[in-house]
Amino acid sequence: MNVRDAMPTIEEWKLLMNCTYTNLDASTKELFDKVIHLFATNVDVQNHNKWCLRNLNFHVSTSVSTKGRSKFYTMEIDKEDLELELRIPVGARVMLTSNIWTDFGLINGALVFVEQIVYDLGCLPPKPPTYVLIRFDNYVGFPWDESFPWTVSITPIERGSQKQLPLKLVWGLTIHKSQGLTL
Repeated sequence: MNVRDAMPTIEEWKLLMNCTYTNLDASTKELFDKVIHLFATNVDVQNHNKWCLRNLNFHVSTSVSTKGRSKFYTMEIDKEDLELELRIPVGARVMLTSNIWTDFGLINGALVFVEQIVYDLGCLPPKPPTYVLIRFDNYVGFPWDESFPWTVSITPIERGSQKQLPLKLVWGLTIHKSQGLTL
């Protein structure tokens, strides 16, 4: 309460300063690296997501919107709210950016994991994939595969003149976009 009211005591301030990232042990730092980070601005979110992409040790699929190619490693969002260039690795935590099937939780803002990225024969990046299998923690709808009842396929959608997957990386989120989420 004191911190919220901008009136922390010296003891509370010292406790908080001991909990900064630089003062944490390696195992605790590793835990923080795996959670969603909240930022005040979209620029900070984009920089954090770019940093996370650069530090991966595995393949990242690039899907360029049919509308056009943005600058390398930018994560600009078009006026139709679809990424112009989406870089997604298998295993990444992403957010749906469109209401696809509201009855079963496929809604704008739902947090999911990328399980698989599938392309048609002869169709490779940077074209959008045919579909992406995503995994929900608590999905209760119709399964894509009976042996994996928590997975669903997501296909690229069209908005205006653009076609792209309705997904965005969420290693970082703005505090505004995170409102209402349990993180």
